[in-house]
Amino acid sequence: MNGPMTPLKLSIITPNYNYARYIGETIESVMDQDHDNIEFIIVDDGSTDDSVQVIERYQQRYPGRIILLQKPNEGHVKTVNFGFKHATGDIVAWMNSDDTFCPNIIGTVMREFREHPGTELVYGNWNLMDPDGRFVYYYRHLPFSYLTGVFLGFDNLTSNATFWRRELFERFGYLNEEFHYNPDGEFFSRIAFGTVKRQLNIPLANHRAHPVSMTLDKRKDVVERKQAEWDAVFRAAFRRTRLSSWMPESWAPAAAAVFKVQRVARKLLFGHYLPLRTYKAFRGMR
Repeated sequence: MNGPMTPLKLSIITPNYNYARYIGETIESVMDQDHDNIEFIIVDDGSTDDSVQVIERYQQRYPGRIILLQKPNEGHVKTVNFGFKHATGDIVAWMNSDDTFCPNIIGTVMREFREHPGTELVYGNWNLMDPDGRFVYYYRHLPFSYLTGVFLGFDNLTSNATFWRRELFERFGYLNEEFHYNPDGEFFSRIAFGTVKRQLNIPLANHRAHPVSMTLDKRKDVVERKQAEWDAVFRAAFRRTRLSSWMPESWAPAAAAVFKVQRVARKLLFGHYLPLRTYKAFRGMR
């Protein structure tokens, strides 16, 4: 048990597959944080580039602070779960190997858990950056609403900007390895139901956007699988709500339209569409 002066331990899981180009930036964004009690686990999923050599160089630079686990290639979701199952921290987070944390945000996040012991999940906003690490857009979330998530998706909780107590795995399990395109949405739809959440209205992470292959994205099998996963998340989440006791699932498109209008109106009210192109918390902003 943590004593009154013992900082909570944070486990950060970073899955990596052939991201030698970016993994160094990710590591530095963790090593430079304002919280010392961090268990940083990088799981390499059988990379064929020089990712492992890059990570090992950082292990030498920061002795004892980076744990490298290596495994045969099994895909992103199994790799994340592999890391989660090795985590020993009080709090858990998941940072992708091409993204970064904003400077000095971990201390703020951990203080929320420390000062509010009943809090089970903390989430915040994020920045979008281009492949070269240049700032593109600051994405601000509205306060979390489970019903909005049911009909519009659980994108209020993004993997790089969400932190939760490790004990939630005991109640809700790990990522569903049957999901390929929306495993985080499915996972967050489970751990967000009935748990105590706190929002930090600041950017916590920087997400790197990569060019999407339009040919792959429009392939019939890809489109159908994405839709099937979204439908599965919707049905399971909808059945958790009281709304399902009287509202048929066939009303979902109409309900989604109502929630979408409501979300746009609230974002307008809170000024979320105003450009913030010089946000100083962005790591590496030009």
